[in-house]
Amino acid sequence: MSAQIARPEAGPGVGARWQLRFWTVFSGQALSLVGSALTQFVLLWWITDTTGSLSALATAGMAALLPQALLSPIGGILADRYSRRLLMIAADAVSAMCMLVLSLASSAPTSAPSGYLNSRFLVAVSSATLLAPTRWLVCCIDRLNLPRFVGIDLGCEPVPDATTMLKFRHLLNDNKLGEALFARVGKELQARGIKVNTGTIVDATIIGAPSSTKNADKARDPEMHQTKKGQQWYFGMKLHIGVDSQTGLTHSAVVTAANVHDKHPLPDLLHGNEQRVYGDSAYANQKALIASKAPRAKDFTNQRTRRAGEVDEVQRAKNRNKSRVRARVEHIFAVVKRLWGFNRVRYRGLQKNATRAFTALALVNIYLCRGQMLGWVRP
Repeated sequence: MSAQIARPEAGPGVGARWQLRFWTVFSGQALSLVGSALTQFVLLWWITDTTGSLSALATAGMAALLPQALLSPIGGILADRYSRRLLMIAADAVSAMCMLVLSLASSAPTSAPSGYLNSRFLVAVSSATLLAPTRWLVCCIDRLNLPRFVGIDLGCEPVPDATTMLKFRHLLNDNKLGEALFARVGKELQARGIKVNTGTIVDATIIGAPSSTKNADKARDPEMHQTKKGQQWYFGMKLHIGVDSQTGLTHSAVVTAANVHDKHPLPDLLHGNEQRVYGDSAYANQKALIASKAPRAKDFTNQRTRRAGEVDEVQRAKNRNKSRVRARVEHIFAVVKRLWGFNRVRYRGLQKNATRAFTALALVNIYLCRGQMLGWVRP
């Protein structure tokens, strides 16, 4: 695979102007946050000095910290759902109004017996000041790298909604960009010195799919099929991969229904320059298939050890030595299923799930090379 994906072009309005807008908003919000923090600090000490009461100090501290604790978990959600610009304006307006109320309340004359009541009033107003959602204003400005990468200008464009993301996913499926992304990542890694060697490990894993018929069509996914592994039946698709025996990186992949035998996509999992091909016993006695794609490759797949009810101990020992190399392929499946959560299909149809599978494998290669990639960017 030699397809290439062009880097997304920046959308209208993304250029040199974004820096001016960003630093303007950043400076204003930094001053606002510093001012709110100083107001909170001064109020706490003023109440302590005026009343000399620990209960008043505790009430003021709770009024200052509790709103932040309640609003912080949902701040990012609100910032993604509504206009960031309006949220910033509304939050700063509420803070300004509360500061005005505080200044008027502190300058109003009060009698000595009601001084503690007046301080409680100021505590209530301070809590209203901190109720202004300053915490999730930070969520509006700390996500600049990703919008810049995808070409979204937060100054004049909203965050894409679910419909936009759905159309983007359909675009990936229709143009088979998942496969192209997987190929592009492999090409970039090879250009950085991570070469594909002369040994390939082949294996396959089953990705489960819902077998229930409780849906609008009253039927299971027609592109998924069932298969028997051991004594257990599975329904879904099968992910076949070819992995370099030295680096442990995936260089080829095929997605089929679960009832397709592991040996059928075998030629598509080889790059043609192999000298050794490793695999479990499902690929045993497939020398003709291996030679059709890699004529110089030797068959190092595990062979069956039980014949006529007897176990061949010599062949069993050979399989054990081969499995020490073949075990590297299981690391790929562990990352795909455990870290990326791709142990069950998310969509109907093979093409949509194939796009997700190729993208996941591209991310696996990046994840397994993370140590070397950090060395590339470090001075």
